[in-house]
Amino acid sequence: MLTINIVSISIFLTKKMVLGKIGGTMLDILNKINQPEDLRNIEINDLEKLSEEIREVLLQKLSKNGGHFGPNFGMVEAIIAMHYVFDSPKDKFVFDVSHQSYAHKILTGRKRRIYR
Repeated sequence: MLTINIVSISIFLTKKMVLGKIGGTMLDILNKINQPEDLRNIEINDLEKLSEEIREVLLQKLSKNGGHFGPNFGMVEAIIAMHYVFDSPKDKFVFDVSHQSYAHKILTGRKRRIYR
C-alpha cells in the first residue's frame, strides 16, 4: 500500500511536469523547507511547484558548475514522494549513485551548499 502511494505521487508529479513548464526563479515553497518534516506540512497540490523550484535550482547549479542533469532531474518527484511519505531521517534511503541525490540533499537541510 505504501509503495502504491509513492508511485502514485511520483506519477502525478511527473505528468504535471511533462504538461507544464519548468518555472522561474521564485522559490516560495522551497524556502520554507529546511528539513524533511517541513515537507509534510505542504499541501499535496503544492508538490508540483516544489518540483519545479528544485529543478530550477538544479538547472542553475549544474549549468554553472557542471554535473549530471539526467539522474538528478529524473529523481526529483520520486525523492519528494519518498520524503512526503516516509519519516526521514529515521527511515533511510539508499541511492544508486550520488548523481541521483541532489534533490534529497536540498530537502534535508543542505540546500545552502547547493545554492552556492
